[in-house]
Amino acid sequence: MKQILLILMVTSSVNLFSDDGTGRHEMHAFYQFAVTNPPQVVEAMDEFYASDCGKKYPADVVLFDDAFNGSSPSTHFFINSYESMEDYEAGQALVATCPAAAAFFNKILPVATPVSEFVTFQALEVGDWTKDRAFMRFDLKVESGKAGDYLEEFIELANSNENELTSSYGLNAVIYGSTEFTHFVYIGGSDFASLTKNQMAQSQSDAQAKFLKKVKGMREVVNISYGSPIKAWLKR
Repeated sequence: MKQILLILMVTSSVNLFSDDGTGRHEMHAFYQFAVTNPPQVVEAMDEFYASDCGKKYPADVVLFDDAFNGSSPSTHFFINSYESMEDYEAGQALVATCPAAAAFFNKILPVATPVSEFVTFQALEVGDWTKDRAFMRFDLKVESGKAGDYLEEFIELANSNENELTSSYGLNAVIYGSTEFTHFVYIGGSDFASLTKNQMAQSQSDAQAKFLKKVKGMREVVNISYGSPIKAWLKR
């Protein structure tokens, strides 16, 4: 079982942007920024995706408001989701030679200071998060060699709370970029109030207490943040 879970952590990802919420992505690239003019960032991405080379860009992109994230200076982040690693390489080559990509960066960099970037693969995804408008994220440092064990315990927790976790949730493994955390858990909801009330109730559950006891020493919670999607641009 643990070997299967470990394989899933580096091979499995669900396409988050198709019309019916199904499909598969192999990797997700996160780009965090400190933004002073969000409408200009949206406008720049609109213009890029309307361009000839933007229409060929092999990724689905979503812009998030990074509303509450502790001490991080990030205010927003892009998620670029690729169906394959080959698509990522094709996208990098396209950006390197595309005038519209240069225009995009020229437009956003005066109002969006890069903060960090990292790449993840999906370890677990349940539900269609494209239908959710509010998200909690738990950044974790999982002990070396314990990723499969942690995933197994998280699945047990999620299954025990099935009636309470009514929206999307999942676990991502960080492959490149972050020195602060190795994984993150996300939980989606329809809005801030329902998501927060749900999590407050779950924090008092017997299943949560059992889970915390089992994973003690297995992982460290580095940060808890809240964010919401602003706009998505889909691969043509």
